Amino acid sequence: MAHISKAHLNPAVTCCLVVIGDLTVPLAGIYVVSQVIGASLGYGVLMVSQSNLQPINTTVWSSLKV
Repeated sequence: MAHISKAHLNPAVTCCLVVIGDLTVPLAGIYVVSQVIGASLGYGVLMVSQSNLQPINTTVWSSLKV
C-alpha cells in the first residue's frame, strides 16, 4: 500500500503500515508526531484566519419553535 504514494496522512494508516510490515516502529513514531503537529498547526491557521466569523448553530433542537 505505501509503495504506491508514500503518503502517510493519517496516523491510523501509518499504524496499519507498521502492522503489515511496510514501516518500522521508530519511523512510524516520527510520522505520527509529524502528523499531529501538522494537524495542530493547520487547525491554528484555520482558527486565526476565520476568527471574525460567527459560530454556526449546529444544534437542530435550538432552531425549533415550540
